[in-house]
Amino acid sequence: MKNTIKIIAVILTLIMSLTLFACNQQPDNVTENPSEMKINSEEFLSRLENGGFLSSEIISDLPDFRDITDELDYAGENIYLYFHKTDSESNTIHKIEAVTTSDNILIRYHYMAYLKTIPFLDEKLTLDGGKDLAMQFIKEFRPDLANFTWENNEWYLSIYDPDNVEAWVADDGTHKYGVMVNLNTGQVLHFNRDDM
Repeated sequence: MKNTIKIIAVILTLIMSLTLFACNQQPDNVTENPSEMKINSEEFLSRLENGGFLSSEIISDLPDFRDITDELDYAGENIYLYFHKTDSESNTIHKIEAVTTSDNILIRYHYMAYLKTIPFLDEKLTLDGGKDLAMQFIKEFRPDLANFTWENNEWYLSIYDPDNVEAWVADDGTHKYGVMVNLNTGQVLHFNRDDM
């Protein structure tokens, strides 16, 4: 009887130890220190500016950068970036939001001007010019999608404005991708990946 109790105690101790060990394990895609996998925010802005996707005036006017990954607590699967400028009353003037995977694959990008006037181009982009800008953006941030068939189509109706803000959309059978360009200002406003 004593031996049976000892064996049960050993088994219970072993089960409890394994349970505690398993509870402290993390999935392989989560790092101990999420800051080790974060993209360089300055490099991201530089790529937007150097690629001609946003003007240098916009980039230089976005001093307030916050990495909000930790605030959103997504277990290290995605990285959330937020650049914004506010007025003296804390109203957002304009902002950039971006989401990448921990492997730096862009999932979402969005530029929004609330109280900032973006100058129009001297000559509005044509649909072909808008598509060229959209494809340059894809080649810069998502080269894996460059060979997809991109069609001018409606996308995110809250942003889409025919003949002013146009979209190019493609899919891979699992996800649908869209890039939105303001033809009046020559700016890439939005990129997103949606599940189909």
